[in-house]
Amino acid sequence: MTTPETDRDRARFLLELGQALVEVGATAQRLETALQQVASGLGLQAVFFSTPTTLMASIGPPESARSSVVRVASKEVDLGRLIQLDDLAERVGRGLVPAQVAQAELQEIIEAPDGGSLPDLLAFTLVSPAAALFFG
Repeated sequence: MTTPETDRDRARFLLELGQALVEVGATAQRLETALQQVASGLGLQAVFFSTPTTLMASIGPPESARSSVVRVASKEVDLGRLIQLDDLAERVGRGLVPAQVAQAELQEIIEAPDGGSLPDLLAFTLVSPAAALFFG
């Protein structure tokens, strides 16, 4: 049996999603837009501001909003994870995935080992010799 989501759970998910998006190289505009859509999908009022290494968020109604600042270490752009996180954000923003389920999926994305998948490795292995022959 799962426990009901609280605003605090939803806010925590928003901040962790934001941090993950910054870490994989999302642009400030992309990050702020995605988080605004997710907050709306979760039924939260929120305002976001980001720089390449910082996410600032104010979550809740103006008279009782909680503000947070998350400092993020710069990393290389990871397009694979960025696509996964964008997909997750879109599904949560549309109300298709509750925050508790999304939180678990977010952890899977964050904790997945770096590097490509086996199909990617096989594709590169097969294409590389052909490219070498083609380009001489």
